[in-house]
Amino acid sequence: MNADSPNPENLLTSSVERLRHELDRWLDVAWTQGERAIDTLGIRGGERDWCPPIDVIETGDSVRVEVELPGIDPETVEVTLAGHMLTITAPIPSPKVEGQVRRRERPRGRFKRSVALPVSVNADEVAAESSNGLLSITVAKVEAEKEKRVPVKAGSAKPAAEPVPASTQG
Repeated sequence: MNADSPNPENLLTSSVERLRHELDRWLDVAWTQGERAIDTLGIRGGERDWCPPIDVIETGDSVRVEVELPGIDPETVEVTLAGHMLTITAPIPSPKVEGQVRRRERPRGRFKRSVALPVSVNADEVAAESSNGLLSITVAKVEAEKEKRVPVKAGSAKPAAEPVPASTQG
């Protein structure tokens, strides 16, 4: 082999190093700039799942789950309860757009959000209400899970009588 011809092993090594350097750069950008960088690099597809934000609030006798559902018709929302798992499903309306869409970030299609409830609940006592884009689901706790207040009685000032040992009883 003459000194002027490239060594195939060196070409492969330099190609792998260039690829590794490019991948490191992409990962560094994604790490420092978050989701927008991932979208910009095209790593994630255009369709992404949407999960509405929720709050789970436990009171003495119930659990309330509040779900933000802006722009979603309450008539299309489906709420199911199986054991401790509450699931909310609904279609996300697709707005009619005139013109060419250059960027699409708003969700479309359907969403499904499940949340494990923190205590045992009574599936027969569930209520759901939607107002101004906030869905509020209230589920009663089972009796065993409800808070019970135990009254404390004041004791007498004199100490209780000590038990008599069994060996001295007649």
